[in-house]
Amino acid sequence: ALSIVVGCESYTPDAGVVVTGKIVQGGQPIDSPRQPNGYGGVEVILVGATHRASTYCNADGTFEATYAGGGVAPGKYKVAVIAHGMGPTEDKLEGKLSETTTKIEVDVPEGKVGGKHDVGTIDVATHLK
Repeated sequence: ALSIVVGCESYTPDAGVVVTGKIVQGGQPIDSPRQPNGYGGVEVILVGATHRASTYCNADGTFEATYAGGGVAPGKYKVAVIAHGMGPTEDKLEGKLSETTTKIEVDVPEGKVGGKHDVGTIDVATHLK
């Protein structure tokens, strides 16, 4: 058990990788603008073996994920995408790319620690079929 604790404690956010990218649907940003009441917006969640990072896309679909203000730990991540609607539980993508159902994966390379890694453009239309 001690090695698990030590292994988890060895990662600090300032020693991670800032992950950038763009989320689109059919080549266009997903139409789900963030509302003043906090609803709406396209959320991107990186789900790793030991860490999870969440952020919202800008209007053009671009995002920047930083775990606890630093970067995410290197490794493999599933990419969940939720297009929040006008209510707290509405997802315009119908949960098809949630944390438990998404098949989208990205690698965050060890060699990028302290810098940025662009995962490119992810078109969710190809993953909704």
